[in-house]
Amino acid sequence: MHANIHNSYRDTREREEAHRIVGNERERERERGGEGGFEEAEEAKRRRKAHMGGAAGGDPLTKGASSHVWIACCAAELATRTFAMLLSIAGGIVMAKNKLDIYYNIGGIRFLAASARYTDIEAFVYLVYANSIAAAYCFLSMPAIFLVERRHCINALLFFMDQALAFLLLGAAASSTEASYIAKRGESKTQWSEVCSTIEHFCTRVGVSLFLTFTAVLVFIALGIMSAKRLFGSSATCAPSCQLSAHA
Repeated sequence: MHANIHNSYRDTREREEAHRIVGNERERERERGGEGGFEEAEEAKRRRKAHMGGAAGGDPLTKGASSHVWIACCAAELATRTFAMLLSIAGGIVMAKNKLDIYYNIGGIRFLAASARYTDIEAFVYLVYANSIAAAYCFLSMPAIFLVERRHCINALLFFMDQALAFLLLGAAASSTEASYIAKRGESKTQWSEVCSTIEHFCTRVGVSLFLTFTAVLVFIALGIMSAKRLFGSSATCAPSCQLSAHA
């Protein structure tokens, strides 16, 4: 009986020792796994810091290249706005100075046979005002293109105004084109006769003004595309550095 008790006690101690060994092995495995997870977390944290540092500071060479591209884009937009302003000024001046008086001499006395002024047709007046507004906007918007890198609201305002001015000029040019067509061809349904055969020089200058205005519309459409790309595009080309940081 004493031997049986001794054997049972020995078996119990062996089982406890085996459980202790297994427990120690599991504890060491958990410690090794914890150290590996900690190292992986530290490595991920270092990568995030490096990425944030690159987005904030950036590589000097890359940052310099982006700066040069941004300056080139600003210069291109400045040239485009200058071209649009000159077209609007020219279109408005040609129409505003468009006038014609035709006289006949009868017995040494001059009689006014025909007279034409741009103010005689409201569509032409609208065209002059629209060109004036567009030219003024282009002049005032030139300094703003250098501020879009810091102010998102200015970028959005330029985008909206570029679209608005394009539609303003398009409406003025379209209404003036209709009036010019009636003056050139007449309107048989209303029995309006054409008048350009009498005031040909006046109609020619109207055509020049319309050509300049429609060209200005195309330039404003290009400006709208440029401002839309800068406002909504995620490409690094012609995008402000603040926008690139946001996308990064």
